[in-house]
Amino acid sequence: MFTFTNDCLIGISEIDEEHKKLFELITKIDTAVKSNDDPISNAMLLINELKQYTVTHFAHEEAYMERINDPELKRQKKEHAAFIEKINSYSYADVTSASAKTIIVELLEYLSKWLMGHILGSDILIGQ
Repeated sequence: MFTFTNDCLIGISEIDEEHKKLFELITKIDTAVKSNDDPISNAMLLINELKQYTVTHFAHEEAYMERINDPELKRQKKEHAAFIEKINSYSYADVTSASAKTIIVELLEYLSKWLMGHILGSDILIGQ
């Protein structure tokens, strides 16, 4: 479910590598939440890492698009902002309850589906 596949390659190595890293972080969060070793705390640490890395990646992607005068930049910025808003809407307080694993799994499903759809629907255009 959280696997980066070759159809996600857009042909720009820096962006492709960053997309791979995003999927790796999502996979690490999934693994952490399924472990028996303090899964919620470990998952939340990784979610914070994912938040930070996402901001960095979006900045790199938008800078690249700006350099090539990509006409999709404005739309991409809106999509990126919506993603960041969604991931920032989850806090440690939200997931310390008995339903914490369910909340994190739902977040992971959203993130992975959004990321896959965004790469295949929007980012793929950057490489063309």
